[in-house]
Amino acid sequence: MKNGFDSDRFKPAQKKQIRKSKARNGYDFLLLEVGGKPTRDNNSERSFPGYRPGLKLEVIKEEFPNDETEAVCVISANAITTERKRNDTEASYSSEAFSLIDDFKNQGLTINKVIIARNDPHNKSKKIEKFEKEAEYRGLRTFIFNENGCYVPDKRILPGLETTPYIEFDRKNVIVVSPGAGSGKFGFCLSQMYHLMRRGLTPKYIKFETLPVAKVRPDHLINLLYEAVTADIGDKLEVDENAGNATSYKRDKENFKLLEYVRSRFGKEARCLREYKSATSMGVNELKEGIINENVVKAAIVGEIHRRHAYHLLEDGEESAEVKRLDSIVARIPTALKVWMNGAVNEAVSKTANNRVVGRRKAMVAGAGKKYG
Repeated sequence: MKNGFDSDRFKPAQKKQIRKSKARNGYDFLLLEVGGKPTRDNNSERSFPGYRPGLKLEVIKEEFPNDETEAVCVISANAITTERKRNDTEASYSSEAFSLIDDFKNQGLTINKVIIARNDPHNKSKKIEKFEKEAEYRGLRTFIFNENGCYVPDKRILPGLETTPYIEFDRKNVIVVSPGAGSGKFGFCLSQMYHLMRRGLTPKYIKFETLPVAKVRPDHLINLLYEAVTADIGDKLEVDENAGNATSYKRDKENFKLLEYVRSRFGKEARCLREYKSATSMGVNELKEGIINENVVKAAIVGEIHRRHAYHLLEDGEESAEVKRLDSIVARIPTALKVWMNGAVNEAVSKTANNRVVGRRKAMVAGAGKKYG
């Protein structure tokens, strides 16, 4: 397949923005939250042909020296207990967490802690106990973070933050990763920033994004892909009014409000966090800089959206919430294409992508549910 994305063009642009954010205001401790999959990012590889699946880790390795950096993996308790899976490889999120840790270790990065987030303290399952034993066997320390019952941007959030563990790290840069979206990474970061500021330290927070892309409209095809990728958790794209109507999403805007409130409780310790005026400003995302052939990327994205629709149709049934969300997304593809391209090319790209997906659907059905990555 012809490439539509240049990883080596994206990488310096992303690194430059991370470097700029790091340079603003001195900090004692940096938390870099990595959105999506830091390694084995097959979705980006499929959707942006030419994107290397380990590209995020490449950027991290080059921008954060090993002797100043360590990583921590966050997985939600719900992902463990429900045995949540990737929809391309069918690997469970539990096994993905350990694979991710191995990937970082193989690159010489320190990662020896796992956070089990959003845990229900009244219902600790045997699956979580099994996960903890596996982590211990691998030489990892696990920390349980219970669900904050009042996750709202006012004083009611504080008792929940105070009861979370304070994790001591040996290095000043901490890379926060997870097997996928909705794992509880931001909640972990917020709790640690709170604990650090209470100790008189100055934390900095940066989010390394891939999707959505703030620089294009919510109804752009690239951002429609984001909704398809997160169909299982129901993320919704929204305009960020505080960032010149940039594209953001509901969870991120809610997270910014939480950050706003928590930083308001502190003085000089929160100076780095006061840099942010919107949800969008917390993130670094130069994905658009890597696109070198728009037609190739358009066709690949349309194919990926249909692939996910076919997967959830087979896996969850046509009445499932996931399929209903994807029905809506598929229906919006023609409009999303028009946002990006003229009508004459729209039809050709849609037809090509749909023909390929119809073939995949037939093969999936014939293969009794085999999933294509």
